[in-house]
Amino acid sequence: MEQPLSDIKVLDLTHFIAGPYCTKLLAHFGAEVIKIESLPRIDGVRMLTYAENDPGEDFWNRGGFFIKRAGNKYDITLDLTKPKGVEIFKGLVKVGDVVAESYSPRVMKNFGLDYPALKQIKPDIIMVSLSGYGQTGPWALWGAYGYVLEYTSGVTTITGYGDGPPRKIGISYTDPWSGILAGAVSLWCRSIACPGG
Repeated sequence: MEQPLSDIKVLDLTHFIAGPYCTKLLAHFGAEVIKIESLPRIDGVRMLTYAENDPGEDFWNRGGFFIKRAGNKYDITLDLTKPKGVEIFKGLVKVGDVVAESYSPRVMKNFGLDYPALKQIKPDIIMVSLSGYGQTGPWALWGAYGYVLEYTSGVTTITGYGDGPPRKIGISYTDPWSGILAGAVSLWCRSIACPGG
């Protein structure tokens, strides 16, 4: 049976949990997802929670969190700080539908690959940015992870016990929800760009 997103190509520049969760959902619905990492900076989640607490010889492929979110994805390495890496990425953008990234806003701009630049390559490209504090505002350039966002979003004000301090939830609650919402928004944007498709 043909999957509902089998005609969509996603370039996945996300890392750790929220962004990879988004692109994992798109892949599970049939999108062709190409995860892009660089050798100097591979996805840090590759090195978390090894089976039997044993990283083994190929530790970069054994992290449990990475394996859980890498299903149904292709993976390549490109160094976007180098002209050749940028050239190859731009070639992928020409045939892609969605670019998903989870850097702070300055990073894609420094690569010369922010949304205005990508639209020059492919006018109907959809860009999903999962930066911790948005693209604008006083905190935009700060990095963030789910456990930090629990506090800054106020989620911890409703956790813990009445007579105690705020408490972190057992998991990074904001990460999977950010990924789910980002996946839904990218599909909504596509439905507007391609009505009926």
